[in-house]
Amino acid sequence: MYLFPVLFKSFKTNLIESLRNSLGEYLFYICILIIVIIFGVIYYIFGFRNIFWRKIVMSLHDNIRINFINYFQTNKAIINSIKNLNDSELMSIFYKLIDDDESLRDKQNDVRLNGLILTGVIDAQLISLLFFVIYGFLCLEKKSSCYFYFLIASISLCLISELLKRKLIKKHFEYQNEQLIAIKTLHLEKLKNILICR
Repeated sequence: MYLFPVLFKSFKTNLIESLRNSLGEYLFYICILIIVIIFGVIYYIFGFRNIFWRKIVMSLHDNIRINFINYFQTNKAIINSIKNLNDSELMSIFYKLIDDDESLRDKQNDVRLNGLILTGVIDAQLISLLFFVIYGFLCLEKKSSCYFYFLIASISLCLISELLKRKLIKKHFEYQNEQLIAIKTLHLEKLKNILICR
């Protein structure tokens, strides 16, 4: 969606027109689709989403670690064991407890759906930031009101994405805390045994 004004307004040069005429409308649009897919692959391979996502994941891991430590405040050995867990080990234990409880597994579906929506919102925010820069440059370069409207659209999408992102992060922590309460209430002994046996 964001690429159309760039391709068809700003860079509607002789080269693009000749490509369109030589390839035909159908093949021209196939080429555009391939370019979009290539950009998507580059975005995925280089992990641009992690600009925002990594910080959120680290906060979620810290939340689990702090709660686990609080469960065993009087047991120094277990607290040290929790502190020595790397994030992968910590999450393996957390998911083990969830997988052994059907109600927690059901709650995990809510967490996954929320995470899926959250990553989509993060992607939208990053794309809107990229095109904010592109359309900002085009506004200055071409002095066209068309690009100004797309610049405003980019800013608006970025701000809306930020509001949605905050709401979804809060929801993610709520879901996680519900799981942690269930672990504390129902599976504390199992967690203790896992940590002791490490």
